[in-house]
Amino acid sequence: GSASMFVPRVTDGNNGPPPGSTPPVALSSPPPVAFNPGPHAFAPSAGSSGRNSPAGTKPPSIGTPLGTPPISLRGREKYCSGGAWVGPAPEWPKPPPDATVANADVSRVRPQHAVVVSALRGKFDALYASSAGSRRKELDGISTKIGGLFVFLNEGEGETHVSVPVADSLASLCTAMNAGDVNTVNAHLLYVSTHHW
Repeated sequence: GSASMFVPRVTDGNNGPPPGSTPPVALSSPPPVAFNPGPHAFAPSAGSSGRNSPAGTKPPSIGTPLGTPPISLRGREKYCSGGAWVGPAPEWPKPPPDATVANADVSRVRPQHAVVVSALRGKFDALYASSAGSRRKELDGISTKIGGLFVFLNEGEGETHVSVPVADSLASLCTAMNAGDVNTVNAHLLYVSTHHW
C-alpha cells in the first residue's frame, strides 16, 4: 500500500476524544516469549567457518551455564571467557613508582641478562646528558618505564618478572645495539613484539 502520514486532529482545548469519535480500545497482545536457544543454535555447521555471519564475525558463543560462578582472573576481576564478556580485565602488575634507570634494584638480574641493564643505562645516560627542557621531562617519564623493566628483570617467576625467553631476546637486542648492528636490533624487536606481546 501507499505510505500515509499521521496528522493529529486539533481539538478545542478539551483533552478528551474529539466529538463523535469512539473511545480508544486497548489492544491485547500476547505475552513476550523468552528465546532460549539450545547449545546447538549458535554452533557452526560442519563446513562453516563463520564467514557467513555479519561483517565476517564469528557466530556468538554460549556463555557460562546458569548457576556457575563467573570466571575470575587472578582472583580479582572478571574478564572475557569463551567469547562471553563477563567484566573488566585486571590491571597488569606495576613496578615500584620510584624505580628509575639510575636507582632500580638490579641486584638479582641474571648474569646473562646484565647486558640489558648496562646497555640501556649507558644509552639513556648519554641521551639525558645531551637533552634539556621538555625533552628532559619526557626522558624522566621514560626513565621510570625502563626502571620498571629493570625491576622485573630480576630473577624470579610469575607476573612480576620478565620471562627468560623475553630476557634472552632483550639481551641479544642490547648486544647488537652495542655493536651498532641496526638490522639485528630490528630483527629482535620484531621477534619480541610478534612472539611475546
